[in-house]
This record gives sequence, C-alpha cells and structure tokens, in this order.
Amino acid sequence: MKIVFLVIMLLLGFGCLLNSNIKGFMFFGIISVILFVSIKQNKKYNYYPTNIKGINNYKQLYHVKKMPVEFIIIDLETTGISKINDRIIEIGIVKYKDGNIIESYNELINPEIPIPLEATRVNNITNGMVKNKKKIHEVIEHIFNMINGQIVVGYNVNFDLGFLDVAFGRSNLIIDNIKFIDVLQIVKETINPNEISNKKLVTVKNYFGIKRDSHRALDDCLTTADVFKNCIKILEERDLKIKREQEKRISDFNKEESLFIEKLKEYLNTLELNEHLTFNVLSNKTINFCIDEKQLGRVKLRGRNFKMQVLDKDNVLWLDIDDVNEAINNLKHWGKYAKYLIAGEHKL
Repeated sequence: MKIVFLVIMLLLGFGCLLNSNIKGFMFFGIISVILFVSIKQNKKYNYYPTNIKGINNYKQLYHVKKMPVEFIIIDLETTGISKINDRIIEIGIVKYKDGNIIESYNELINPEIPIPLEATRVNNITNGMVKNKKKIHEVIEHIFNMINGQIVVGYNVNFDLGFLDVAFGRSNLIIDNIKFIDVLQIVKETINPNEISNKKLVTVKNYFGIKRDSHRALDDCLTTADVFKNCIKILEERDLKIKREQEKRISDFNKEESLFIEKLKEYLNTLELNEHLTFNVLSNKTINFCIDEKQLGRVKLRGRNFKMQVLDKDNVLWLDIDDVNEAINNLKHWGKYAKYLIAGEHKL
C-alpha cells in the first residue's frame, strides 16, 4: 500500500514540475522521501514473514555425562507459544566457561504487539514494562553474536531456538549449524518419574531445593544451570556405581574374557569412546556390551564353542571363533559400529 501511495506522490510531484509549480513539487517530493525511507525501514525490520529461517541445521547432543567446558544457557519469555505469530518479550543469556559465569545478558523487549493477559499471568511482564524498551531488531545482532558458535543449553530449548530461528531470519542473520543440549531430556534420563509429579522447570527446581524465582528469563537460565549440574552429579554417581559393579564382575572372568575386555577398552579409548562402554553377563555366560545403552555386540569366551556377535545398522552376524585373539582382531568391526552409534545420536 505504501508503494502505491509513493508512486502517486511521485506522479503528482512530476505533474507539478511540468506545470512549474515549485511549491507543489517540493511538497510531494518531501512526502515521497518520507515514504521511501519508511518502506526501506520496513523492508529491513519486517518481523512478519513466516517462511524465513535463521538456523539452518540443529544437532541435539544426547547422553551428556559431563558439563561442556564452554556453553551458554538461554531462556525466553514470550507473548505466546507460536514462533511465527507471537513475540519475544524478554531474553536471558548466561555464558559459562570451566563451570564459572563469564558473561550474562538480560533484556526486556518491546514486542510491538499487546502482551496477552494469559502471558502476563505466567511471567508477570506487563505492557507498561516493555513500552519504552528496545525492539527485537535493535538487539538481535548482539544476541546472534553471543550464540553463534556456542553449545546452547536450555530447558525445553527447542521452544527458545524456534523463536530465535525466526528472529534471526527476519534480520537476515544465519547460523549454519547449532549444537544444543536440552536439560529437560537429561532430567527425563536422570530422575525417576515416580519421584516427581511432572517435568516442568519449577517442579524440578523444587525437587532439587533450588531457591530462585521462576518465569523470568535470567532466573530461569540460572535455575537451568543448577538443574543441569545436579543431574550431572547424579549421572556421575550412577556411572561410578556401574564401574564398581563391572570391576567386581571382571574378577570373576576367565583369562580370555579379561584379556578381551582389556583390549576392547584400549581400542575404544583410541576412539575416545571408552567412557561410554558398559557391559553385563547374560545367563548363558555371554557378555553383552553397550555404548550409551545401545547394544554394541556380544561375545562368548567360555565352554567348547567361542562366539562373537558383529552388528551393523542392518544386520546381526554371529561368528564362530577359534580363540580370544580372533575376537580381538574383529574389534575393528565393533569400532566402526560404535562410531555409527555415536554419530547417529550426536552425543557429546
């Protein structure tokens, strides 16, 4: 509509020029300039397209067993749940390195639309609080620079990334690849469902005895970090218990089984996968090995017939083997499959 009006103003101005009406020409010329600038601004900061993306590829990191050396935690408050039709009204970002906060950012944002009463009831952010705040296009480049290239952590973080995806795209800012950790997923893997009524952040916060306000961006970032740390501690204690149980089992193994496990650990260590290994003994004395709870293979090194299971993504093959050395020589097949399991789930 503005473009049509601009064309009309230009035609009227040109008509005035032909008729030597200088005042009319200047009047319509000024209006034309104002319309042109307005159109350019709208083009640059048009936050209403629905088909623009700002994040090309996502990689979720699963089975996280330790805190990354460096990462950021994000949390958004919004006017609703639609990343297309709703708007960001607050953003919190906290950057961690070696377990310490090295940078934080918190901003209320003018959404340029009314905040529904339902949203205010959740986060206590009112229209008056954001009326004179910066608009998203005024802060989005800073947010982009904080996030780009970082491992992003959040609670149900797909929600937050969805809004940022749209906001980045509408400002022509593109992140090619983003790795993220969803603390909600870690909570599901860590806390017994019988011990907690639901997995909402406020409920998990109370479960761990974390004393902090909820439903404000910066507070929720800090709470998510605390939940993350508590879950990692539980997982470390669980892994330690498993390792102790495995060491006890090893003492009961024969020399062939002990040698095979020793060589398997050495091989996986060269692939930086040793910490993902677990195993248990089945009723027929077959040893079952797993990578992050995904079956890697089985081996039987007792009795008259030695056997070894070799897996790939499509097949299960049982090999008759002469001795433990043949099993060790076949570890290259297990290594290939272990890398497939890790790559398939984008684990950290």
